[in-house]
Amino acid sequence: MKPAWLVALMLAAVWPGGSLSGGEPSTQDGGRTLAESVSSLTAAMLADDEAAIAHWLAEDWTLVEGNGRTVDRARFLEAVRSGALVHDAMTFDEIQTRGIGNLMLWSARARGGGRYRGDGFVFDERSSSLWARRDGRWNCLFTQLTPISRPPAT
Repeated sequence: MKPAWLVALMLAAVWPGGSLSGGEPSTQDGGRTLAESVSSLTAAMLADDEAAIAHWLAEDWTLVEGNGRTVDRARFLEAVRSGALVHDAMTFDEIQTRGIGNLMLWSARARGGGRYRGDGFVFDERSSSLWARRDGRWNCLFTQLTPISRPPAT
């Protein structure tokens, strides 16, 4: 049996009107749109604010890294809390949203950098997240990161 979020995501991809070409559907929740929620989560990441990050991540949130490994919410938040994971820069462009009802798929090209356990890193990747409106606010349920390969040198 497929998880409910996966079924909803598949339906959003084929449902008439589920594909959005600009903006987002009526996503107001206490004055905050999904775009504002993503912006607040990004600010929390750049501030290394574990409590603010936790506010936006669902209890069962999972991150799928570019290498295919998964990280659960508790492990991710511990990395932030301990200072093992630090983001110094993070920007998004090529943003796309798709949605149906209380579910939105948010995808963008993400660029930035930081440090993990003292070692610097930079990233250029596709970041795709499934968000759900729960209890009057948006929560991120799932995030997948896909590195963007550099074209071969000629």
